[in-house]
Amino acid sequence: MEMATKAVDSTVHLCYKESLIDLAHIRPASKCREEGCAGLVNLKDKSVGSALYFDWVCEKGHNNGTWCSQPVFRRGLHAGDLLTSAAILFSGNNYQKVQLMTKFMKLPIVSQASFLKIQRSYLVPAIEEKWKEHLAHRIQTIKDSSGEVVISGDGRMDSPGHCAQYCTYTAMENSTKEILSVVTVDKRETGKSSVWMEKEGFLRTLQFFLDEHILVKEVITDAHPSITAVLRNEHPSITHSYDIWHAAKNLAKKIMKASQKKQCGLLRQWCSHIVNHFYHISGESSSVEEFTDLWFGVLHHVVDEHEWAVGRGRCSHGPLSGEHIEWMKKGSPAHDALRVIIADRRFLKNIPYFLNARSTADLEGFNSLITMYAGKRFAYRPPVYRARNLLAALDHNEHLNRESMTNKDGNVRMAKTFNKKSNRWSVRELKVQKKYGHIDGLLKKVFCIRAADKVGMSMPVVLQESDPRRISSTIAPVLPPPKDVLIQEHKSRLSK
Repeated sequence: MEMATKAVDSTVHLCYKESLIDLAHIRPASKCREEGCAGLVNLKDKSVGSALYFDWVCEKGHNNGTWCSQPVFRRGLHAGDLLTSAAILFSGNNYQKVQLMTKFMKLPIVSQASFLKIQRSYLVPAIEEKWKEHLAHRIQTIKDSSGEVVISGDGRMDSPGHCAQYCTYTAMENSTKEILSVVTVDKRETGKSSVWMEKEGFLRTLQFFLDEHILVKEVITDAHPSITAVLRNEHPSITHSYDIWHAAKNLAKKIMKASQKKQCGLLRQWCSHIVNHFYHISGESSSVEEFTDLWFGVLHHVVDEHEWAVGRGRCSHGPLSGEHIEWMKKGSPAHDALRVIIADRRFLKNIPYFLNARSTADLEGFNSLITMYAGKRFAYRPPVYRARNLLAALDHNEHLNRESMTNKDGNVRMAKTFNKKSNRWSVRELKVQKKYGHIDGLLKKVFCIRAADKVGMSMPVVLQESDPRRISSTIAPVLPPPKDVLIQEHKSRLSK
């Protein structure tokens, strides 16, 4: 434990080998201490991983002392190699890019083979252990309070289309915005079909809360038909809400598409106002009937009718003043196209899912954070992919309540940002920089796991029971033939 603390807390400097050799030569040359040998002792150096060794050897090969630039664990693992490997993974980097950077610097680091062994033997187990400890504390807090939660859930594929290998299904507590569950599903676990991965992730997430004896009052998701069917048929006591951001986005797409039709260009000017009206009535309506009355009121408002005979019978806004958008004409092509959108049967059928005005916007932000740790351009083995997703969850929860940056006068600092889609500028609040306070504890856990290891990293790899590689060694629908056969059959279409 003492060596682990020393290796983590000590400051690491970049030092040139020639400078260390000059330092070593400060000691005057001496004669060999071996009995019967009086040869002069010379300094020899060698690199082992990221460590530098000095050996004082006489002319006859007798070793008169050895110095290493790093602490060394049992079985010759250098603390620098362990720390470098952990830093690469915990910062969301990839070995190949870091290795290329250090190659340009002529800075020796741990080899790729050793990195993979360290990652498998110590880093991934430390992340899993850290997440279990973090999650156990949060689950106990929920049980000690109400014992029930409102969660938002969403699946993130590791690549676009139907070629995804992994799906990460995340559950976030709606009030605190903390990540409570991270489930990774491999394509091989759903019959090598990417289509069913999100549903499988949701089922495992729901089962997690059932196993923990936590009551799920409400679930917020996008309009995924399979998940909707599961909640409606198997869990009718759970309230299901749709993310209104996705609904508003689809609504805007329909309006913008309709605006491209002949004599319907006026719809483009009304698009943002209709979408804003949708957000407004989602938060104001307490029943399907009230929502429907307000929703169909749009058809009257856009033609400058603010009172009518059916339902609620009037707009909720006050007197209009100043400039406004050009009114539509009742029965015009633009007005008829809008009527089709407003009266869409599928949209009206989904009204009960909009009444709580829920959003998964924070969960979408977390999905973006995952790309820092598990980029979509890189391939990972199942345990490593899960570990990288857990790192994102630990990062998110650690920095959830960051303070805002302030100016000298105490006002919150704001930054300008431009939205290409809306073609307008806005401002966002700046937060203080992340401190990553959880990383030191994670690093010490890595060193402690290594210190307690009595086997080492060279043992044969044994896949866990839950590892999808037990199902199939590849995600391809057809098993590969021997490499020799492929080499013989290989022909380039461009060769003459």
